[in-house]
Order: sequence, then C-alpha cells, then structure tokens
Amino acid sequence: VWKEVKMNPDKVLGRIIEESLFFIEKRWNFNKEPLDKKSQRGLIGEIEALLQAVQIKGQEAIDSWDHTSHATHDITGDGWAIEAKSTGKDSDNVSISSLEQLQHNSGQKLILSVTTVSSDKDGVTFPNYVDKKLQQLMDMNPDYVPPMELKLQTIGYNESLRSLFLSKWKNPEVEDTEFYNIDQDSPTNWWSKEKNPEKPDEILIKNYRLDISSEYFTARKLDELL
Repeated sequence: VWKEVKMNPDKVLGRIIEESLFFIEKRWNFNKEPLDKKSQRGLIGEIEALLQAVQIKGQEAIDSWDHTSHATHDITGDGWAIEAKSTGKDSDNVSISSLEQLQHNSGQKLILSVTTVSSDKDGVTFPNYVDKKLQQLMDMNPDYVPPMELKLQTIGYNESLRSLFLSKWKNPEVEDTEFYNIDQDSPTNWWSKEKNPEKPDEILIKNYRLDISSEYFTARKLDELL
C-alpha cells in the first residue's frame, strides 16, 4: 500500500487499500495459476498496446495505465485514451465490457487496440513474457521500469510466483497489435444517438461482441492516431 501511496500521492488512500485487498484475495485464491488464462491474455493485450504508447507518450503512458481494470478505459492520458482488447488467432470480433467503453467523447481521442494473443506449447510463460517487456522498457528508459513493476506486483505478479505460471503464449510481434480510431461516426456510438423509444435506464447492456471486420474499422499506426 505504501508503495502505491508514494507512486500516486493524489490517489485516495481508501481506494488504494480496497484495490490492494482485492488483489491479495485474488492472489491467494489459487486455482491453477496466480492469474487465470483469461486474465493473462487480457494483460498481454494491454501491455502490448502500452509499450507502443510509451514510445509516443513516454512516462505519461505508464502512469495512465489502469492495471486494476476499474476505469472505463485501460489507458487514459491527457486528452486521449486506449481501450485494449485481445483476441484469438483468425478472430474478427472482440468482447466489449460496456457501452461506455467505446463511446466517443468530444475532446478525447479514443483508440481501440486489438492484439492477437495465441496459446503456444512452445511459447513463453507470462513471467517470461513480462521479462521481455520490462527489458524493452529498460532499453527505452530505465525510469520506466519501477512504476511498471509496481503495477504488475499489485495485480498478482511477482518473482516468487514465477513457477506457478503454467500457460504458454506466443510472444506477440508489433504487427500483432492493430489500432482503430473511434470517432462520432463509429458503430459503437449507435446507442448514444437519438432514438425512439430511448433505451430505459434499467436495461444494462454489457459484454457485447464487436465485429471489426467491417469496412469502417481500418487499422492504422498508433502514431497517426495519437
């Protein structure tokens, strides 16, 4: 907790304690691995997007990563945000947690990143994957590594748990992550436009599937969007 307070002095202490207790419970609720396969896959997708953002935004990108998954978007910077998703090989759709996740807001550049993350019996475990990514950050700027390590530790990953990770993954290449602009014309905004009748507040739409194979979704380089 004290490390998080030191790294984020503006964050409410009660929220830090709440998040820490949540992840302590999750860490010791072992099924087979400290993080289940779904969580590992999702984190790989987020980290791949994050590393590309770091090359453009530097320290701001790391500070803006919501490693707890409590915020609306995975990475929220000053006037920009990235919602990071992972998908299996040859899949054309991704799971979106809520309608608000891909809602365009004036004054904020919103980007959807999609990383192909595949299981591979000859691949790397999550700790080995993290080693590679931390080394990439070290090569960019050694100051990037400590805050990244701290965020990973708070979600259940640390050196003492390395041997408990069994799943193996293909190490994604840069081209395995694609970026899509989400603007006012995005199909993901259909629900926020004027409709008759309007959606009742009592109806909650969560975990819908988004087809990114349509002509609207054209992949672009991140530096063209940020």
